[in-house]
Amino acid sequence: MQSETIKSGNTTVIIHSKLAGLSIEERRQFLEKEWSKQNPVLLNIAKVVSESVSNYS
Repeated sequence: MQSETIKSGNTTVIIHSKLAGLSIEERRQFLEKEWSKQNPVLLNIAKVVSESVSNYS
């Protein structure tokens, strides 16, 4: 499994996912396909992120 490290300010996020090995275009295609299939994991991630942003604002 591949990993990707993203740094923003004092925060470091390490993502361990097969998606980390894909190009941006491949990731986009994968996410669009999974979104159209109503992938429950992807929908839950979107919900949590949306709620977090709403609570932050």
